[in-house]
Amino acid sequence: MPTLRQRLDTVFLGYFISHIPITIAVDVLPLLPTEIIPQPLLSLNRFLTTTIGDPFMVIDRTRTDLVWFRSLLTCELFVQLPFFFYAVWMLWTGSSRRHLWLLMYG
Repeated sequence: MPTLRQRLDTVFLGYFISHIPITIAVDVLPLLPTEIIPQPLLSLNRFLTTTIGDPFMVIDRTRTDLVWFRSLLTCELFVQLPFFFYAVWMLWTGSSRRHLWLLMYG
């Protein structure tokens, strides 16, 4: 029977694996020019911003480019996304340092 730590590692692994495509397909899109975003992702963005009502994530020609918000998205792209891959690797291989890194992330 798996220990509590092993079960928690499995939950964390699922969390980080699921956040990789979410970050790429949803969170980083406002950084890109509308012309290069595939139509299905634009449709997903419209659905999410309409459903949730998040004015910052709207991708259209009328959006305002808030520097502070774009800087947060840039950090997500260059800091958080690489960490997701690193966390998946640490959890998958059972690295002894994984809990320290997960603690720093959380």
